[in-house]
Amino acid sequence: MAHRLVPAPSFAALRENRRTFLAVGLVVGVIGLFMGPAIMTPAYRVLQPALGGMTLTAVEMLFAFLIDFPLAALASVVICRVIHARRPADGALAGAFFLAVFIALIGVCLLFGPVNSFVNVLALGEVFPSAVASASAALGQGTRALLLVMFVLFDLVLCTLGGVAGYFWATLFGRDARDTAPSA
Repeated sequence: MAHRLVPAPSFAALRENRRTFLAVGLVVGVIGLFMGPAIMTPAYRVLQPALGGMTLTAVEMLFAFLIDFPLAALASVVICRVIHARRPADGALAGAFFLAVFIALIGVCLLFGPVNSFVNVLALGEVFPSAVASASAALGQGTRALLLVMFVLFDLVLCTLGGVAGYFWATLFGRDARDTAPSA
């Protein structure tokens, strides 16, 4: 029985197009930073009395679907169109890369939030600390840490799927003239 060699996934698209991945990730990530305070802060305020210690988990999971997934798909559409991606794996890589940039931007906001009130608003500094304290009190440190790891893995899978969806949207709705022209 002959075994067919399947090419291993590579990061060639990222290595060849670093600036595109980074620029699109930053622009779309900044859009996401402004979406957070606009829709997540009211959600934390409304849900905190009812959910208590589970508010952090519920809101973060909900807005992973409402913010992270669509933004990963958007970033993937743009990246896949610019680099002329040929494989769904390139879309998945674009979605995962977007999430890495987005988490880095959120980390920078959390770091500089206490210094600047505008950055504190972007970091959800008005509602996030109380939700974290409530989750720690209700669930304990170990459970909260486990939920954090599970959420990051869930968000990674979700953004990767958003990247694949973005790849297919880019190929379905964005055919280049050279892709549809008859070959001579």
